[in-house]
Amino acid sequence: MATDFKQVIDELWDAFEEVGTEDGYDIVAQATLLLAVRRLDVIHTAAEKKANVIGRPIENPIFDAETEELRWSRLKNLEASRMFGLFETTVIHFLRERGGTFTDVVFTIPSPSALSRMVDLIDKVPYSSPAANGAVYEYLISKITTKNSSGGFPTPRHLVDLMVRLVDPQPGDLIADPASGSGGFLVYAANYLRETNPELLLDDTTRKHFQHGLLHGFDNDPAFARMSTMNLLLHGIDTPDVRRRDSLAAMPDDDVGRYSLVLTNPPFNGSVEKSALDKDLHRDVKSTTKAPLFVGRVLSLLQLGGRATVIVPEGVLFGTHKAQLALRKALVDDHKLDAVIKVPPAAYEPFSATQTAILVFTKTGVGGTDRVWFYDLRADGRSLDKKRTPVAANDLHDVLARWKTREDPASPELSRKRSDQSFFVPRDEIAANDYLLTPSRYQETPEDTGSTRPPREILADIKALNAEIERGVTELEDLLG
Repeated sequence: MATDFKQVIDELWDAFEEVGTEDGYDIVAQATLLLAVRRLDVIHTAAEKKANVIGRPIENPIFDAETEELRWSRLKNLEASRMFGLFETTVIHFLRERGGTFTDVVFTIPSPSALSRMVDLIDKVPYSSPAANGAVYEYLISKITTKNSSGGFPTPRHLVDLMVRLVDPQPGDLIADPASGSGGFLVYAANYLRETNPELLLDDTTRKHFQHGLLHGFDNDPAFARMSTMNLLLHGIDTPDVRRRDSLAAMPDDDVGRYSLVLTNPPFNGSVEKSALDKDLHRDVKSTTKAPLFVGRVLSLLQLGGRATVIVPEGVLFGTHKAQLALRKALVDDHKLDAVIKVPPAAYEPFSATQTAILVFTKTGVGGTDRVWFYDLRADGRSLDKKRTPVAANDLHDVLARWKTREDPASPELSRKRSDQSFFVPRDEIAANDYLLTPSRYQETPEDTGSTRPPREILADIKALNAEIERGVTELEDLLG
């Protein structure tokens, strides 16, 4: 079945490109619209069958006598021009009325013949279990190869999987992603909980929390918000809480300090107008640059004792601006910074070659950082170039295995040398080095190896420094008005 759905999605993608829809995000947006219409009919049909068996009316029907013609099973059999006319007007209005992230959905398929072809292809996509349906949508997302107009892109799924496993979500968590994008972190957190807690859906209380209270996403991009919603729905989350929201603007009081776990890869390029910022957030972070602001937002969303894993540009680790230094100091002195994991720039190809790191921390408000664990992720199972072809070298299993043993009194991590791939650095040493969190600051190179850093790594550092300089100039210009 896996090969079948991939062939159909490939054909669907080609069909969109043939009618002039070439932007990957536009293709996913229109495919999402069609999948949403189909899904509503699948749910209603299942409710009809249940009602017939028990001899009672359908509870909360999706369709009624007036909207019966909008069901997928009816639409797909209509003459092309009639179907196109309904989609342009009534179907879109019906979806918008259902609210949520579909309130501003748009229909851009250009012609009746194009719509007829797309509907035929969507109808061929297998629809069965959450795992199978989710795999279809994840494959659709994987075909995107460019950034969107705001510079965002789906986080590579091997990094998402690693980060989820690092923070070990629990059934009772309240999980948020303030830049939910395609929904990867929320979907993988749900899948991880199903994997590690097979009994989760057998108990009424835990099932209700899993379906209705566990996962929460915010995104300012309407297409990304719908993408997150559909990804969660197709993965079997009945009522996903995904909201169209600028996470750097004022945040409702009931979201502040609410969540026990935050996972995110925020858009960290550029700055934000001071007038558009949450005043409390700007007071705490004292910056208009997105990267430190998003880390500050994560801290504000977390409840005391809450955990987080966040992707940040390397400039956050070594930047000399007061806001960056204050943020690092806060993570180390006011909370518990657990780990800094350096990620190779090629991990984000074909979207970006930015040098980044994964931060793992716990919000305490009273400190708790005795030492910080550093890991240099050098290989991720794919070639470190734009082609990203599968290779044998892969540190993902190693970083997770080392991470899980780091607190064990007999852990090898406690005695590793600074020349190893992972090592601990005491809190006092970090404080004495202006709270710098770049692994290279504390690494030692064995004298007898004669090794040098790879040219691509040096180039990435230069790019990161240049970006940091540009952000500093932008901040200074903002201050000068």
